[in-house]
Amino acid sequence: MSGGLFGVGLAGPALERSERKILAAARPRGVILFRRNIEDEQGLARLVGELRDLGVRHLFLDQEGGPVDRLRDLVAPTPSFQRTAGAGTARRAGSAVGAMLAHLGFDVDLAPVVDRAMAGAGALVLGQRSASESPDEIVAAAGAFLDGL
Repeated sequence: MSGGLFGVGLAGPALERSERKILAAARPRGVILFRRNIEDEQGLARLVGELRDLGVRHLFLDQEGGPVDRLRDLVAPTPSFQRTAGAGTARRAGSAVGAMLAHLGFDVDLAPVVDRAMAGAGALVLGQRSASESPDEIVAAAGAFLDGL
């Protein structure tokens, strides 16, 4: 059985027996890791190695910076996408994130968020994750970030 395009998450920083069975049987396209899966660089390297040994093809991380910063305890806090877009440094931020993720064994970053910042509920939910209210500015900043990655 092949997982095609479905991905899975893990409960903690080490693979559980039940997770190994699921990964072997379902063969998902990839695994997404969250802060709960990352304690230190050595543990992350061990987990990445085990996942690769089990045939996991893609390791995903949602490393946007700002409030969604899965690696702040391993490296340093990453500025938010809104901050880097506003400062004109989105490409440099993407390059730094890409290098960091490649070093740690990740294949895909689920950033940047390209939602439009809007007053009210959107601003409360997205906050610093959205680059701007202007679609043109969002596209430019997202393109620069992706070029950097």
